[in-house]
Amino acid sequence: MNRLTLDFRNDAKKIVATFGTPTYVVYERILKENYKRFYDSFKENYNKVMVAYSVKTNYLPAILSILRSQGASMEVVSGFELYLAFKIGVPPNKIVFNGPSKTTKELDYAIRKGTLLINADSTSELQKINKLGKKHGKKIDVGIRVNIETITWKKFGIPLEYAEEAFEFASRLKNIKVRGLHVHIGTNISTVKPYVWTLDSLLKLMRRLRDIGIDIDFLDIGGGFPSGGVGKWADRDFFIDVLSQRIRKSKLRFLTKSLDALKSERPSFPDTPTTETFAKRICNKLKEQLDEYGLPAPLLILEPGRAIVNSAVTLLVRVVDIKNFKEKLVMVDGGINLAPTLAYKPHRIINVTGEGTHFETVTLAGPLCTESDILCRRAEVLPVGEGDIIEVFDVGAYSICQSVQFIKPRASAVLVRENGDIIEVRRREKYKDLIRLDAPFKFL
Repeated sequence: MNRLTLDFRNDAKKIVATFGTPTYVVYERILKENYKRFYDSFKENYNKVMVAYSVKTNYLPAILSILRSQGASMEVVSGFELYLAFKIGVPPNKIVFNGPSKTTKELDYAIRKGTLLINADSTSELQKINKLGKKHGKKIDVGIRVNIETITWKKFGIPLEYAEEAFEFASRLKNIKVRGLHVHIGTNISTVKPYVWTLDSLLKLMRRLRDIGIDIDFLDIGGGFPSGGVGKWADRDFFIDVLSQRIRKSKLRFLTKSLDALKSERPSFPDTPTTETFAKRICNKLKEQLDEYGLPAPLLILEPGRAIVNSAVTLLVRVVDIKNFKEKLVMVDGGINLAPTLAYKPHRIINVTGEGTHFETVTLAGPLCTESDILCRRAEVLPVGEGDIIEVFDVGAYSICQSVQFIKPRASAVLVRENGDIIEVRRREKYKDLIRLDAPFKFL
């Protein structure tokens, strides 16, 4: 057992003894290290860098506060996230406001507070911002989101072929100053090439914009940077699942067991390029094309979420029952309502209270009354017994922010400080919390 695993096991035992389960665990040291590594990697390769953490990825205030203390800027996509950023003390000039379907109320809030940049998602949004600029008697700094992604992302931004026209339109609005170009190409992108291709398109657009008198001061290439620790099943597993679902209610449903037997024995956890690799190739491409086109160097804005927070958070659950038939099914007290990504992406887990050197293969299932509530299938862990504590790793991204109250109250969250102190930063939901917002009524 390595030292890192031992540290996790010791922390987990202390946490469960005091705070119970299920519980999210945030590691301050890992969070700070991830942010520093990301920022330093890009700063070493390009002098003008702004790292704006993607608040939607995990908006636990304790996490945001730690990142703010490290100098991080924030990328927000709603009035709530904007409120949260201000609540924890992020300066307005370190906030970028993105997102589709911003309401007039949200835009007004951002303009009154004075965020660094509002990246408009459409020409109609540009008109709304222009009207609000007139109302408040000031010129608003804006960027425009350009869409060069696949058809699945078509709801966002302005298609590349219409981008130049949109920038020209914006430049004619009296209460707007066009300063930014924004793009976001996906999530958990495992290779650098898409960023390089994207920069090629963006820099060509920047050159054309300069020809019509529009200089770009802020080049925002979004996020999507990957994190390690999240695995995948063999490609055939996806098609087996789809086929099984289709025939389950047909006369061929007897084939589902045979199909399941064809699935992978265990998931793979492929390596992704390092942060340093992303930074070097992206920044080199940017500098090369800036020189080639004779363009002034813009501030490079990056919006990482997963790459910063995913490995800094784990989830502790307790074994409440075991069903040992053809496979060992381990039932625990926290489900995919606490970490929805577990339903379709394998994560590493350990048996915190397990002993010995022998490992067994188990399927980890939650308490929800839905067949999809499987936290991890075919995981290899130390022998599991009732009452044992299981730790699920790399659940920082899209867990707390997408958690839902379904059947069970939501989990608490604790922070493991760098000095070893452990503090609760979000208390566990109680039954009365679940009906707190309902209109008064009487139990009959």
